[in-house]
Amino acid sequence: MKKWIWVLFLLWNVMAALDVLPLSEIRPGMKGTGYSVFSGWDPVPFEVEVIDVMQGTTVEETLILARLSGQKLEQSGVVAGMSGSPVYIEGKLIGAVAYAWSFSKEALCGITPIQAMIGRTSENTSPSSKPSQPGKKRNTLFSPSLYLWSEGREAIEMFSNKVSFPVQVFPLQAAGSAKKDGPREIRPGDAVAIHLVDGDVRIQAIGTVTAVSQGSVWMFGHPLFQAGAWEAPFSRAYIYTVMPAYTVSFKLGTSGEEVGSVVYDGAFAVEGKIGKKADMIEVVTTLTEPTRTQTYRYRVVRSPLYQNYFLLSGLFALLQNSLGGEERHVLDVSAKVSVLYQGKTNTVLSQFALFWERDATTFSRLVGDLWDFFQNVGVWGERPFVWKG
Repeated sequence: MKKWIWVLFLLWNVMAALDVLPLSEIRPGMKGTGYSVFSGWDPVPFEVEVIDVMQGTTVEETLILARLSGQKLEQSGVVAGMSGSPVYIEGKLIGAVAYAWSFSKEALCGITPIQAMIGRTSENTSPSSKPSQPGKKRNTLFSPSLYLWSEGREAIEMFSNKVSFPVQVFPLQAAGSAKKDGPREIRPGDAVAIHLVDGDVRIQAIGTVTAVSQGSVWMFGHPLFQAGAWEAPFSRAYIYTVMPAYTVSFKLGTSGEEVGSVVYDGAFAVEGKIGKKADMIEVVTTLTEPTRTQTYRYRVVRSPLYQNYFLLSGLFALLQNSLGGEERHVLDVSAKVSVLYQGKTNTVLSQFALFWERDATTFSRLVGDLWDFFQNVGVWGERPFVWKG
C-alpha cells in the first residue's frame, strides 16, 4: 500500500509540474499546437485538430486521433522521427504524436496521452520485472516497426529474422564524431537520438522529446523494444531535412553530444535521466590484412534481448565498408569475450576460418557461428561484458 501511495504521489507531482490537460476533457474538434524539429536544432510549431478519442481495452491504451497540418505535413504525412512530438491544447500538454498509418492520404496520427507516458516509469517499476513482448500492444492498428538510423543499412536488414520486431532503416550521416556545436539543454519538442551503437560505427533511434521534469525526460510516446529497465546514451539530434516518401517520410539527421541515458523502455514511452552515464558493452574490432591493420572502437547497448543483434549489425557494417561487396576474402575469425563471472574475469574464445562471399550460404554460416557464440556467453555472463574481436 505504501508503495502505491508513493507512486501516486510521484505521478501527481509530475502531472502538476507539466500542466496537463486531462484526457477526460478532450473533445472532437479541439485545436492545438504541436512542436517538432524539421530542420536544424530548434523545434517549430505545427497545427493539430482532434478528430476523436479512440477507446482501448484499458484507459492507458486509449489514443487521441488527430489531424496534423503545417510544416508541409499535408504533403509528407506524419514523419518518422516525430514520435514524441508534444501536443498542447490551450497551453496544456495532452500527449505525444506517436503512431501513423503508411500510405495514408492525410497526416493522421495517434497521440499517446501524457498520463499513460508518465504512469509507468523507472520510479515505480521493479528493475527485476520481466520485459514485455515488443509489439504486443496496438499491433492490430499500428505498425510496430522500429525505425533506425544507421550507416550500415544492409547489415541491419540482414538480421531481420533474428529479432521479434520488423525494422525500417534510414540513412545516417557518414562515419565521424557527433555534432558538437548544438545546445545541450533538453526541451520539449527537441529531436533526440538514442545511441544503440556508437563510436566508429553508429546505429541510432531518432525521435522527439515530449516532456522534461526534474531531470527526467519522456520521449517517443511508444516503446523502442518495450524491454523495461535498460540503458543507452541519448543526445539531442540535428535534423538536416525531411525526406518525403510514399510509404514513410523520415528525418535525415545525426546525433549531438550525449546528455543522459535511457533508464526505462515502457509500453507508452521511453524515459531518460539527464546527466546519467549509460552502462554499455565496449567493443574493439581489429581487421588485419596483408598491407594494413585497422582497429575500430564502439559501444553497444547492453540488453539480454537485443545486444547480439546490435553487436553483429555493427560488425557487419564494418565488414561491408572495409571489404566491399564484390571481392572474395579468406577470413580468420577470432572472437574473444572478457566476462566477469562469480567475481572472476574469464576469457571465452571462438576461432574459425571462413571464405567470405556475398552469398546466402557464407552469410548464414558466419551469422550462425557468431550468434550462437555471443548468445551462449551472454547467458551466463555478468557485468562488465567486454567483447574483442
